[in-house]
Amino acid sequence: MNPVTAKSVDDPATYRRSGRRELLRRTGRPLIDADLVDSFFGGTRRQALHSYLSLLQRERKERWVGGRLEQLPWWTAEPAVEKSGHGVDALGRSAVAMRQRYSAGEFLARVEPLLGVEIREVAGAQRSAAVLLARELVAALAVERWGVGVKALADALGKSRDGVSHWVRRGAHRRAEEPAFARRLDELDRKLAGTFER
Repeated sequence: MNPVTAKSVDDPATYRRSGRRELLRRTGRPLIDADLVDSFFGGTRRQALHSYLSLLQRERKERWVGGRLEQLPWWTAEPAVEKSGHGVDALGRSAVAMRQRYSAGEFLARVEPLLGVEIREVAGAQRSAAVLLARELVAALAVERWGVGVKALADALGKSRDGVSHWVRRGAHRRAEEPAFARRLDELDRKLAGTFER
């Protein structure tokens, strides 16, 4: 959005050196991996583009847009570090590369006592508010923070990959939009880290 903020252009995609042009695949020799960036925003290319454009629209309304460097939130704020000692990146995932990975089955066995909902209910057809919340918490934690693959999680739960991908997207959206959900996710992650350290 820098060219727009500087009033050089109205649409960042029209700026010759814009990263947005690359994300929209409007350059012959890109410098970035647009597929990798898409993977952060959604399952399909269309979903990723929609999420990316929504993010830009929200960002344009932020008070700090167009401000001085020292007004940027990531310039002034301390990096988020959980009490367990694991750093967290902008997507809420562990930023510590050395976090050990576990099988989907072991992850589910460890998280179940902390959820307040049984894993068989998470995997079942029930649609109560508690079960829907548990699905999104489990999926977001497993995939984003514990490195469990969507396919492995789906197989362990007896669910489709598309269904589990949907839970991951919903969890990521709620983490970004709902502070109470983000706090619950962080709390569950800290407790889960404790069970794996024992």
